[in-house]
Parts: sequence; C-alpha cells; structure tokens
Amino acid sequence: MNRKYGLASFGAVLLSIGLAGPATAAGDCIPIKGKFFNNALGPGSTLGIAHIIFGKEKFKCGLRGDGKNQNPNDPDDIGPLNFDHTIVCDDDVGYEFPVHSQLVWDTSGYPTSEPEDCGHGLQSFSFLEVSQPVLGTGTGRFDGVTGGSITIEGTLFCSLAIDMEFSGELCF
Repeated sequence: MNRKYGLASFGAVLLSIGLAGPATAAGDCIPIKGKFFNNALGPGSTLGIAHIIFGKEKFKCGLRGDGKNQNPNDPDDIGPLNFDHTIVCDDDVGYEFPVHSQLVWDTSGYPTSEPEDCGHGLQSFSFLEVSQPVLGTGTGRFDGVTGGSITIEGTLFCSLAIDMEFSGELCF
C-alpha cells in the first residue's frame, strides 16, 4: 500500500466518524461510555464482552481482567479491587493488514454495598472502580492515548456474573 494514500485514507475515516481534525488536537478528549458483561473465572481473573460508544462510533469488544495486588505506593489504587482490564474490539482502521482497536486499563475500586453471602465462600456485592488507560498499549482507534479515565459502577452476582456500566473520556 502506498503510505501517502494509506494515511490520507485513515485521516478520511477519522474525519467521517468525527474523531479527527480540531476536535482531536493534542490534549483533546473524546467521551467514552458503555457496558461490560463478564464472568469471574477464578481468583483474580474475568472474561467477557464490552459494548462501547467512543465519540460517535460503536464497538463490540472482548474484555479480559487480570487481578493484581493493591499497591500502597500508587495513589490510583483506591481500594482492594485491582485489575488490568484489556479490551480488543471488532473494528479495523483500514490499514493494509487488519488492526483491531485495543487498550489496557489500570483499574482500582472498592465495594459499595455490604457483601451478601452466597455460600461456598462466594459473595455478591456492588462496587465502584476507576480506570486509567495504560499509556503505550493502544492500537487502532486507541493509538496515541495520552490520558483520560472512566468510572465504572457494577455488581458481582452470586452466579459470578459481573455487570457494569461506565463513562468517562480518553485524551489524545
């Protein structure tokens, strides 16, 4: 592919979906919101899907959560719930070879309700989490992220299903 025309085509795609031009100049932020649906797979791991609205574009994405310990030296670790969440989406930004949008989120949070005993050592509770993008992990539409955050409200059910809604922004 001719790089000159490939970049021009990429720019045209961004303009057509409202993500390029003055609105995404350095330091500008784009709203992002959606829903996560996943299941706890075992201690510290989750797997699910994400429905995301990023600017004017809709994505369907895979979602993987990898649990990690709370870091007392990290001011972003606000509670005992700590994960790296990775999303990989079903889009393609139009390069010669497919590039699916991907981003890793550094997530921390805490329960917002009293845990309900589900038996067998399991608990159900509502929670609040805050996530920041891990810089340098974005591909596709998330390439070049320089900051932002999302706030997540969710519930872990006795069935180990986890439903969450989120909103925030990504900055470029």
